[in-house]
Amino acid sequence: MENPVLLVTKIPDVIVDLRYSGNNNVCNEPISSYKNPFLPAGVLDQLKIAADEFRSEGFRIKVWDTMRTPETQEKLLKVNSDPRFVSSNSNHINGMAIDMTLVDESDKEIDMGTGFDEFTEESGDRAKNLTTSQLNNRKYIREIMGKAGFFQSEHEWWHFDYMGN
Repeated sequence: MENPVLLVTKIPDVIVDLRYSGNNNVCNEPISSYKNPFLPAGVLDQLKIAADEFRSEGFRIKVWDTMRTPETQEKLLKVNSDPRFVSSNSNHINGMAIDMTLVDESDKEIDMGTGFDEFTEESGDRAKNLTTSQLNNRKYIREIMGKAGFFQSEHEWWHFDYMGN
């Protein structure tokens, strides 16, 4: 794996809210020692391409998780062992995944229909109870991230694995 690079070095306006470093997560306690988001340099370069396009349309990236340790992954598996949502071989461990959303010019998260780590059918692409706006927001983030080489999880609208271009 390439050396990890701090996100703010390439995307200075990124909003950082690393959920697993605090209490606002599915475990209700800190489960990660990471206080800053890192990605391998090549992955970060591709994320910057997406960030630039989002910015050109009035949005910024808000990051909830990037690289995580195997220990953090084990703690998540204890809370939810459903492989649709938490996997023992997550790409977060090798720095090839990001959990994120978008915020508008007033730093308000755009409405995706569910919150982060809401492990329900409504978080996935088979959700049935979403508004047209929520569906369009999910499509928008998926398309821009896809152009930069990221693949959105079918079960979590916020999770993107880097697959390369």
